[in-house]
Amino acid sequence: VGARALLDNPANFGPGGTIDREIEWTSQVPMVTREALQGCDLVLLSTFEADAGLDVCERRALLEFIESGGGVFWFENGSIRTFGLLLGATPASVDTVGNGAITDESSPVADGPFGPVAGSLVMAFHKGFDAIGPNGSAFAASSIDYGATFEVGTGRVVLYGDEESFM
Repeated sequence: VGARALLDNPANFGPGGTIDREIEWTSQVPMVTREALQGCDLVLLSTFEADAGLDVCERRALLEFIESGGGVFWFENGSIRTFGLLLGATPASVDTVGNGAITDESSPVADGPFGPVAGSLVMAFHKGFDAIGPNGSAFAASSIDYGATFEVGTGRVVLYGDEESFM
């Protein structure tokens, strides 16, 4: 509730912010489809379920949405395995445990309308990348990179291999 109130507060997205318009929330959908994505600019994905993922049709619809200018922010342990390969990344062959850190403080994920994030991130189990690939740029790591941004077509994606640190 607190985070949503901050996102709805126009003062956070004014001249010093990044969005110069109101945010309109849409309801959660049971399945990601082309029709469900119509009229959306940004999709937020997360779950507490172990690697729930999306089926092949949902992944294809999401990739088409991104290629045509949409944005996706996906924070979940399984996000890297579920979607990383489609973005040119390689999911890590070994899972990791332990705290992480912001490795690129200039990333728009780490320096946004709520101010900069730096230093250590307290976390436990998470998944990461063996390689980010040509379309990505890492911004958070522990023993491996686990947070990265990607440019695909005219769209942007953030994959973050943990959900608890955002929930």
